[in-house]
Amino acid sequence: MAKPWSTPLWLSRASGLIVAIGLLVGVGLLGVSLNRATGESLEDARRTAGVNAVAEASDRLTRGLQELTTKLSTFAEVHPFTMVPNDPTDTRMLRELVGDSPFYALGLTTPGAVLLTAAASAPLPDPLDPGYSAMSQSPNVPPAKVTAQPSEGLLSSVMMADRNPVIAIGVVLLDLNGQTRGRLVGWAALRDPQVRRILGTEGGTGPLTSMVAFDRAGRVVTAARTDLIGTVDPAVLLSIDRGNTTPRMRSTTVDGRSGVAFHVGALPGDWSIIGSARTTDFYDQVRRRTRLVNLALVAVVLTAAVVLIVTGVRADRKVHRHQERFRALVQNGSDVIVVLDAEGDMLYASPMSTKMTGHDTVAGGRNAAISYVHPDDRRTVRTAFLAAQDAPGVVHRAEFRLRRANGADIWLDASVTDLRSSAAGGIVVNARDITDNRRLRERLHEQATVDALTGLGNRRRLYDDLGAALAVGGSPAVSTSTSTGSSPSTTSSATRPATNCCASWRPGSRTACAPATRWPASAATSSSSSRRG
Repeated sequence: MAKPWSTPLWLSRASGLIVAIGLLVGVGLLGVSLNRATGESLEDARRTAGVNAVAEASDRLTRGLQELTTKLSTFAEVHPFTMVPNDPTDTRMLRELVGDSPFYALGLTTPGAVLLTAAASAPLPDPLDPGYSAMSQSPNVPPAKVTAQPSEGLLSSVMMADRNPVIAIGVVLLDLNGQTRGRLVGWAALRDPQVRRILGTEGGTGPLTSMVAFDRAGRVVTAARTDLIGTVDPAVLLSIDRGNTTPRMRSTTVDGRSGVAFHVGALPGDWSIIGSARTTDFYDQVRRRTRLVNLALVAVVLTAAVVLIVTGVRADRKVHRHQERFRALVQNGSDVIVVLDAEGDMLYASPMSTKMTGHDTVAGGRNAAISYVHPDDRRTVRTAFLAAQDAPGVVHRAEFRLRRANGADIWLDASVTDLRSSAAGGIVVNARDITDNRRLRERLHEQATVDALTGLGNRRRLYDDLGAALAVGGSPAVSTSTSTGSSPSTTSSATRPATNCCASWRPGSRTACAPATRWPASAATSSSSSRRG
C-alpha cells in the first residue's frame, strides 16, 4: 500500500507565513487607499475653506463700504448744507465732522463733481485723477437707508494723494423735490488703521496666506502688507473676472512657485478680491497628515511581518527540537512502535523492530504484520486488532509469540490503539519483549506444580490438568514428570486434529478461524496457570 503524500511541515508553515504576510500587506494597502481617500476629502474641505475665506473677506469689505457710506449719509441728514462755494458755515461743519470720522477729508461738490468747499487734514488727489471717473458710473455702493436728503453712494478707484493711496466715497444730496443738489464726498486713507479695520483687512484669511482686494484698474485696495496698497499688478488685472459673483479656485503663481487662488468679483465699485497661497502651504497640513498615516501603516505592517517571521522561526525551531527529541526517543527506545492501516499493512516501523525481530520491515508495502505472528497466536492478535478498531482511542493489550528471522520465537506484550483520526494516521502498536519474563513465569509455575523430591505433579498440577481436560470436553490427562527438571508433558484423550486456518488469516477479514492445535500439556498447563494467576 503506497503511503499517501503529505505536505512537509516546513512547507506548510512557510505557506501559512506567506499567507499571513500577504494578508497584512493587503490590509496595509487597504489602509493606504482609505487614507488617500480621506486625504482627498480633506483637500476638498480645504478648498471649501478657501472659498469661504474669500466669501467672508468680500462680505467684510462690502459691510465696511456700507459703513462709510452710512456715515456720510448720516452727516448729510443731520447737517443741512447751503451748497454755496466756500461757505464758512459749510466749511466749519465739515471740519467738525472730519475730526470724528474715519475720513481725513470731507467736501461738497456740484452735481458735475466741481469742488465747492472742503475740510482736509492732508492733501487731496488731483481733481483730474482717473479714479474719479468711477464715481460717474452707476452707483455700486448700497444706498444708505435714510429718509432725508442723502440718496445713493458712489465709489472711486484707488487714487494717489501725495504718494498715499486713498479712495473717495460720495453720497448724492437731494432737495425736498427730489432734485440733485450736489454730493457730499469723503476721502479715506487706505493705510489708516481705522479704515483698514472697517474694510476688514485685519480679518482672518483661513487656509490662505494672502487676501487682497483690487479696484477695477487693478490697484490694490486692501492687503495685509501696507506697502502693497496702491500698487498695480498687471497679471492680476488680466486675470480678474469682474462678472464672477461666486468665489472660484484657479491655479496661479505665488512668489515664483505654483499656488492656488480664489477669486470673487462684482463687488461695489467693480472691485474684486483674490485670496492666494502656495500649493505646498495650502495643502501642507493635509498632505503631511496623509504621509504620516501612510508611514505609520507601513511601519505597522513591517513590524507585524517581522514579528510573524521571528515568531514563526522560533516556533519552527521549537517544533524541530521536539521532533528531534521524539525521534531520538523512538529510535533509541527499547520498545517497538508499529503503525498499521485498517488492512494490517505497515505504514511505519521503528528501527527497534528490525533489531528485535531480525526482519527487514518495510513500511508502505504489502507487509502484513500478522505474517510475523506465531500461527497459534494469530487469533489473539486478530481479536485485539478488531477490538481496537471498534473502540478508537481505547488501549487493548495482547501477549503473543513472534517468529524471528532465525526461526526462534519471542514473546511480546503489545498495546493496540486506533489513532487513525489523530496525527498518527493509523493503528498504533507498542510492543516490548517479555521472553525472559515469560520463561521466568513458566519456571515458577513448574516449581509450583511439580514435587521437587519425586518429580511428579502435585495436587495443584492435578487440578490444572483436570480443568484443562474438562475445558476442551475430554477426559482427564495423565501427567508425568522426570526428575531431571525437564518440562512435564500431558497427554489427553481429547486431543483434536490440528486445524490451522489462522495461518492464512488477514486483519481485513472478520471471519473467525477454528481453534489451533493444542500445545503440549506443559504449555497448556502453563497458560492455564498464567490465566488463573
